[in-house]
Amino acid sequence: MAAAASGSHSLYVYAYDNAGNNTGSGWVAAYIDKANPLGSLSVSKTSFVPGETITLTISASDGHSGLANIGIYYQNSWHFQGCGGASACTKTWSFSESSSGSYTYTGN
Repeated sequence: MAAAASGSHSLYVYAYDNAGNNTGSGWVAAYIDKANPLGSLSVSKTSFVPGETITLTISASDGHSGLANIGIYYQNSWHFQGCGGASACTKTWSFSESSSGSYTYTGN
């Protein structure tokens, strides 16, 4: 079966056995969402003193199937917060780094 485009689709489901017998199970409605969510990441400061609070904020949207969760990678692990299927969601994480240096933060 070829991959369908995003949107609502109807499929008729059949079951076949090795003897060639079949039965139709009926129509199944499916919604296919191939669109990626959109998002942005902001950081409260780009330079800090160790121990000072850093705040990261992710704003995301998905007008098709909604957002399950959004997450941020910092201090060597992922941190997720739920969005409950909303079409738009903004979440904030606050933390501090214990030493000076260069840090990379990634949103998902």
